[in-house]
Amino acid sequence: MNSEPIFNPALSSLVVFCGGTGGHFYPGLSVARAFIEMGGAAELCLGGKRALGQSELAASHSVPCRIVGGIVPPGGLAGRLKFCVYLLPRVMELRACLRERKPDFVLGMGSYTSIPAVLAARSLGIRVFLHDGNSCIGRANIFLSRFAEGIGLAFPAVNADKLKCPHVITGMPLRPETSPEHVREKYGDDAKAAAAKVFGMDFSSGSPLVLVFGGSQGAAVFNERVPEALTLLGDRDYQIVHISGKGGVDKVSEKYAGLAVQHLIIEGTEEMGLLYAASDLVVCRAGGSTVAELALFGKCAILIPYPHASDDHQRINAEHYTSLGASVVIGENDCSPERLADAISGFLDNRDQLAAEALDAKALSHPDAACAVLRMILFRIRVGM
Repeated sequence: MNSEPIFNPALSSLVVFCGGTGGHFYPGLSVARAFIEMGGAAELCLGGKRALGQSELAASHSVPCRIVGGIVPPGGLAGRLKFCVYLLPRVMELRACLRERKPDFVLGMGSYTSIPAVLAARSLGIRVFLHDGNSCIGRANIFLSRFAEGIGLAFPAVNADKLKCPHVITGMPLRPETSPEHVREKYGDDAKAAAAKVFGMDFSSGSPLVLVFGGSQGAAVFNERVPEALTLLGDRDYQIVHISGKGGVDKVSEKYAGLAVQHLIIEGTEEMGLLYAASDLVVCRAGGSTVAELALFGKCAILIPYPHASDDHQRINAEHYTSLGASVVIGENDCSPERLADAISGFLDNRDQLAAEALDAKALSHPDAACAVLRMILFRIRVGM
C-alpha cells in the first residue's frame, strides 16, 4: 500500500458497525479510537443485548455511540425466516441513521449484525469496507464482500478466494491497553511482580505462571478439566491464574482447594495485558482476538478451540498460530485431564526452550492493526477504486 499521506482526517467521518460479541466490538472500538486520534470524526453503531454495556465502555474512551435495533441470528430455517422478516425494518432504521450522520465511509466488523448496516450504506451510495477477525472468513463477510470496496483480514484466510472484493492483511485491531508497550510503561519490566501487587498475591518471579481462561462465561473444559489435570501433576513448580468467567469463582475455587500451588481465581479483569505479560503458558480458546493477543506477546499456549464456532474457525485460527509457535491444539472432545496434564507437564519440562520458540509467533502480530485498517480504507478512497 502507498505509505504517503493520504488525506486530512479532520475532513472525514467514519461509522463503525460492530455490535454483537466482544470479538467484533473491541476491534471496532480500537479502529474508531485510532481514527479520532488522527483528528477524524468516528461513531460506533451497536445492536444486540450487549449494546448498552458496550456503549458505556466506548463512552469512557470518548467514542460516541448509537444503539440500534438488533437482528435475529439466521440459524436454522426458523432463524432464517425471522432474519428476513427483521431485515427490512433494520435496513430502514439504519438508512435514517446514516442520512443523519452523513459519514464518508462505513466499516462493518463482520457477523450477521453487519448485513443490514452494509445494505443501508450501499443503498445511500456510502462507501463500504469490511474487516474479518478469523483465519476462515465468515459467511456474512463473504456475502457482503460483493458490496464492499475492500476488506481487512486479521490473518491469512483459507477461503480468501471466495471474496468479491480486494483484501489485505491488516491484523486484528486490539485495545491499546492490551499491549506489551502499555504494560511496560504502566508497570515496568517485572510483570510477575506487578501482577502480584495488583492482585494481592505472592507470585514468585522465578516460577512459571500458567494463565487459564475460557471466555466471559467460562466453560466446563476450563473450569473443571484444567483443575483436574493440575491435580495429576504432583509436586511441580508452577503457579496459576484462572479466570473463571461470570459467577464461576466459588465453584472453581473448590476445584483448586486441594492444590498446594499458588493460585488466583478471578471472575474477570481489565488487566489482561498485565496477565499476558506475566504468564509463561496460556490455556485458552482460539478466537481471533485471543490468538492475536498471544502473538503480540509471543506466548506459548495450549489452545482448545470452541467446537461450535461457525465454520470451525477457531480450530483454523489455532492451527495457524501453532504453525509458528511453541503451542499445541487439543480438540475439546479429546481434552481429557490426562492429556491436559501431559501438555502442561511437557511445557514445564522444556520451559526455556519452548519460551524461546514461542517468540517466533510474534511474526503473526500486527501492533498497528487499527491504523492498518484505516490505511486500507483511505488508500482505496484515494485511488477511487
